[in-house]
Amino acid sequence: MINFVALGSDAPDYVNNLQNRGYEVITVPRFSLLSEPVSRHCDMLFARVLDAVVINEKYSCSASSLTGAFNAAGYSIVTDNSEDFSKYPEEAKYNVLYHGGKIYGNKKCVSPVIVNIAEKNSIPLIHVNQGYAACSCAVCGEGIITADPSVFRVLTENSVSCLLISEGNIGINGYSFGFIGGASGYSPTDNTLYFCGDIKRHPDYKRISNFADSMGVSLFSLGDGPLFDIGGLAFFRAVSNNAR
Repeated sequence: MINFVALGSDAPDYVNNLQNRGYEVITVPRFSLLSEPVSRHCDMLFARVLDAVVINEKYSCSASSLTGAFNAAGYSIVTDNSEDFSKYPEEAKYNVLYHGGKIYGNKKCVSPVIVNIAEKNSIPLIHVNQGYAACSCAVCGEGIITADPSVFRVLTENSVSCLLISEGNIGINGYSFGFIGGASGYSPTDNTLYFCGDIKRHPDYKRISNFADSMGVSLFSLGDGPLFDIGGLAFFRAVSNNAR
């Protein structure tokens, strides 16, 4: 397996469109230690840093199709044995953004396992106030799209091209609104930012489209409805191991 995408939704339009684009699709199982609304959210279930995937040990045992895909693609799996996911900030321990050789996350939340990988590989760990750093950011090639002003400020200070959009207008189960990162996923394989729903229905679509053009990134809507936060689409392709 070379190119695959993990997602926490069985929505036929998402799955079929991704398969038609040439991706193996892995729908992830629930994790019993997370609250029900986010129990299948990829950005809550694992974190990717370099060529390593940090994942809870208990969850990895019940998600064999996912961990098998990680292994087949050449990723090293680093397990975390924490069992405290009861509430924020503990539930957000893997919700970090790894972008441009840096890790962005709220240091009150970040798993010690991720901190250890950062220290061993001399990767800067940049503090942001937003605990759900990955969920709040849509990767758009070398750029980032976010509705969080504090994340926007920190990314801009670190020389990342960033677009600040309006808050809301994204559905999610169990909460008042979702985040743009949780409703999307960037694939470097075809340099495309995929959306769960129709990005043209977002009020900031024109600005998002112009920003994507400036980054040289294509946009693709996987559905016809409003954007919906499923914890993000996690795209993977074959790599060589270089992080432990």
